[in-house]
Amino acid sequence: MLGIQDDGSGKQALYRLPLNEVRANGANDLFIIPALIEQYGTKQAFIVFVNANAEYDSLTNLADRFFKAAASAVTQTYTSQFYRYNTSNSPLGTKMADNEGLVCTPSTIATAGQDDYADLPLFACFDVNYTIDANSLEPVIHAIKGVYGAFTAQPVDSFVGVMQMTGYVRRSGDETTKTVEYKAQYAEGFMPLPEAVRASDNGVRGFVIHAKYAAGYDTNGLLSSVSGVQPATYRPGSAGSVSISHDGQIALWRARGNQYAGSSMCDGAFMQLMLEIKYANLGNAGVMSGCRSYSSTYAAAVSESGVNRIVLTASQANYFIVGSRVSLGTGTDRAKATCYDVHDIATVASVEDVTVDGTAYKAVVLATEAVFNTEAGVTYIIPQPWLTGSTDGVQGNDGSPTNNTSGKEPFKIQGIEVMLGMYEIYADITTYEDAEVGYTVYADRLAADIVKSKAGTNAVTLGIIPKEEAAAWKYNAELNWDANDQESYMIPTQMDGTSSTGYRSAIYRDALATVGWREWRAFGDLGVGGYCGLACARLGSGLGSASWYIGARPCGSGGNRGEFTPAVAGV
Repeated sequence: MLGIQDDGSGKQALYRLPLNEVRANGANDLFIIPALIEQYGTKQAFIVFVNANAEYDSLTNLADRFFKAAASAVTQTYTSQFYRYNTSNSPLGTKMADNEGLVCTPSTIATAGQDDYADLPLFACFDVNYTIDANSLEPVIHAIKGVYGAFTAQPVDSFVGVMQMTGYVRRSGDETTKTVEYKAQYAEGFMPLPEAVRASDNGVRGFVIHAKYAAGYDTNGLLSSVSGVQPATYRPGSAGSVSISHDGQIALWRARGNQYAGSSMCDGAFMQLMLEIKYANLGNAGVMSGCRSYSSTYAAAVSESGVNRIVLTASQANYFIVGSRVSLGTGTDRAKATCYDVHDIATVASVEDVTVDGTAYKAVVLATEAVFNTEAGVTYIIPQPWLTGSTDGVQGNDGSPTNNTSGKEPFKIQGIEVMLGMYEIYADITTYEDAEVGYTVYADRLAADIVKSKAGTNAVTLGIIPKEEAAAWKYNAELNWDANDQESYMIPTQMDGTSSTGYRSAIYRDALATVGWREWRAFGDLGVGGYCGLACARLGSGLGSASWYIGARPCGSGGNRGEFTPAVAGV
């Protein structure tokens, strides 16, 4: 193992420590790891530390040791302050304290943005292959991209996740402003990320893991977080169709074990937190919009046989993004087989100028060897949710493939890919709406507690969302800030915003007379437009509702979590 000592000239140098001098002495990590970070930077220090120790300890333990020791030397508090909506409805905030002066702009595949957070210990993130242990309910790391092990973005026996240091959050405010603070160490009033709290003993793990990709099928035919697959949704007539709903996904995850489930609302809260800290913005629409306005369909302008393209007018063809996904059909309803009956979902390979019978057109060419026939005015091209992994080539931790604000592309934030063009169902959340109180929001902290048709066996109540007389979308002006709790933060508390103010996203609620259990659909789909966003919530459908625009995501470390109390956690 690497250690540090004076090299004789007053400078510290690395040297090899006998294993028995360091493995039983946790204080040694507190000395070595901050020094490694100071010398190499966070990411390179992690590589050095893991490779020096991987023969003697598991990757999971090494990650926990590294991030806990690194956190001990991180004294910074990263702060963003916003106005209360009733004072100023702007989504823009101000970076303060150690956050002041740090710049973050999203990237594309072609162009790197500026990310001053990328190598800071609290924000440095790593792609990992992970599973969940059936007994401890803890994440188990099998490989770390660029660090150690045979990492793959298409695993067959694990998931792809994004790992980073556990952070502590405090939300506070007064009558006019609200402040969010993020730091690496516990302090009074701060709460750890819920996904960092161990289910076994309510202690705090040194790292968190979030699934990197939306749910899709791996080569074993199991739902997973893997790159390069069509997100799993219900679309009759298309390959890979599956009933993804709150109820429908339970058995699909349990095919891997009772310790598995879909994603948690605290996973969405983490992405929202990163937006607030790194961009000082409440609404992602002005930063990275996601695939929210990419639903227009067009009929072929020319009939052709034995081709892998569809010919359109120039303006119609230019609507389509190379790398996105489309189907060809004799109908345009994505919930019907006719949407896929000419050609199932495929990737747009190029958009090319063509001339047919002396008339200039453009052709949308699909990346497929199979050929098909198109008929003018009868064959339609229909945009579909993007492939998982569509942001893999985007430089850095944040950004979209070619355009961050077009409304047609997914994005990643802290390496987590999101908003591919379909909702994602929070597996741990159920809501019950009655005619008088509104929606009562329940959460299941353990994957095995999730059940069909109602709240789980040990569900906790996170809050209540009021209803109004008529069913409608309403924009989120405020979320549950004053609760100072990431687990319940995403619950809207004030719904009189707009598409350009507040959180720049919306919640859909049923009318007063409607009652029943409802699933929580997050983020929005490719045709919902301004309602979409990290804080979007559609609460209008039963727990078994499924469609082409409803997907899921595997659980990360938040799928089995405890409840933090400083005394129990030893802080």
